[in-house]
Amino acid sequence: MGSLSAGLHAALRDSAEIPSLPYEAANTLLHTLRKTKEESMQRIYAILTVAFGVPCSLTAHFTYEYKDKGGNAHSHSAIVL
Repeated sequence: MGSLSAGLHAALRDSAEIPSLPYEAANTLLHTLRKTKEESMQRIYAILTVAFGVPCSLTAHFTYEYKDKGGNAHSHSAIVL
């Protein structure tokens, strides 16, 4: 887990390097700041996805298929919320 922690720490530290700006300048650069935030979130998501895999969707659909002792096929479907 050390490399995961180091990778997240580096990504968050890089995101925090956005300089402090006066309100007027920050308002003018709002688009740039939002783009930087989005890029940072994508980088953090990529690190976590590599470490833990792609998360299930909020409405994951699972189908369990099996054969009984007689060789008859059965399936059960469920939507997990």
